[in-house]
Amino acid sequence: MDRLREAVSGWLDIPEEALGAPRVVLSGRTEALIENAGAIGTYVPGLLRVRTAGGTVTVEGEDLIIRAYSRAALLVTGRIRRVTLEGREDA
Repeated sequence: MDRLREAVSGWLDIPEEALGAPRVVLSGRTEALIENAGAIGTYVPGLLRVRTAGGTVTVEGEDLIIRAYSRAALLVTGRIRRVTLEGREDA
């Protein structure tokens, strides 16, 4: 599915995020905006996992707080140490 999304994105000259792919925007080490967020899988002060159409976005750090959450985006603040994306197996 990711290859198809990349191909369509290239053909139409639009960013993959417009087709539902996750996008993570970091503001320093204290704020992360996850666009095209899906369901929250895990949320504890040091770990946040968000399921998206493209896989799972994991944010690790300290004192993580979800400041805003909608289907369009999730905003998390705290001391962010690491952000990872684990792709889906069928991608």
